[in-house]
Amino acid sequence: MAALKKELEQTFGRRITSYRDCVQLVEDIYQKTESTVNVNTLRRFFGLVKTAYDPSPSTLSIFSKYCGFNSIDELENISTPTNTEISINKEEIYHYLLSLFKKIPVADTHNPLMEAILQQTVMFLERNPSLIDRFQREVATTPAGQYYYFEQFVNMDQLNNYYGNGLKYYVRAKNSVDARIFANSLSVFRYWLTDNLSSQEKYMNEIEGVYSGFDYSPHVMGRYFASRLYYSNSKNESPEKVLNDALKYYGTIAGKKMTSYPHFELLICEALTLTNQKAEALEWLNRGKYFLPDKDLIPDSYSIWENILKHSPASVNTKNFLLTHKKNQKKNRPVGNVFNKHYLHAIRLALNTEKKKNDELTTLVKLTGFSKLLFLK
Repeated sequence: MAALKKELEQTFGRRITSYRDCVQLVEDIYQKTESTVNVNTLRRFFGLVKTAYDPSPSTLSIFSKYCGFNSIDELENISTPTNTEISINKEEIYHYLLSLFKKIPVADTHNPLMEAILQQTVMFLERNPSLIDRFQREVATTPAGQYYYFEQFVNMDQLNNYYGNGLKYYVRAKNSVDARIFANSLSVFRYWLTDNLSSQEKYMNEIEGVYSGFDYSPHVMGRYFASRLYYSNSKNESPEKVLNDALKYYGTIAGKKMTSYPHFELLICEALTLTNQKAEALEWLNRGKYFLPDKDLIPDSYSIWENILKHSPASVNTKNFLLTHKKNQKKNRPVGNVFNKHYLHAIRLALNTEKKKNDELTTLVKLTGFSKLLFLK
């Protein structure tokens, strides 16, 4: 059972140490498997309450499915290899993953299939950390790896770790101005989150040294304007000029390229939320929702930030959010759980004033290195 407990916590994104953790895990299991598990079953399984009984086979089956396995036997076979072929198996899987990225075509749209592939890829790499640097070095040479692994599904939980360090391979392989703007903008964000002004200045200067106007795709420009907002915040400067420039650029794309994920508006909303400009953040969120192809079906990427704003100390208008979120729950899975679970949960805790959550936030800050989140308002 130890292997299953480890897999559950890894899939969930953090250790299970409280009743509240179990409640949230119940919700996550339902979202991913559409199967229900009793909270007390989880409490007994993780030793939070004493029990003389083992979980039922049906419960173990749900747990295994949640972790991405077909059965508990499959999970145990992978977790406890009994022969020397494990190194061969790792190599075979590694080369298989690389071959996928070499063959997958790139499309300028949110791709749920690629999200699923990337989630499984990241889970495999984190079980086999010795392969991470090698994988990032090689996947950076493929168009699909550049677009999906590095650009579209930014691994925020590892921005201050292996993903952030791997951006150098991406820039070297793509070797373009937009790649430099994208990667350096993420580095500005990384060092804003870790409260390192000198490194922010270094990467901001590199961006300004190559930036030449509105000639880049929305997801690159979103990162660019977000980096300026973070840098202005660190310098205690007004964000007005940055927001005016962002609106000018937005006038050239609004309603035209909204298939690109992450949407430009979401990146600006994120930066404004983190720099304590929540009313403006909601305005940008509403702009993006206005141009959605189906206005009655709000993607979870929008619901996530609307929910964060709704539960922050600032008062914002999020009428009908819970009803909308419930309606979309089965049609749209939460975006990027493997890539940003620690990050998003830390933001929710940081913007919530309950003192009892401080210990959990401190733990998440240690995991991510994002010390700035301890001081969000």
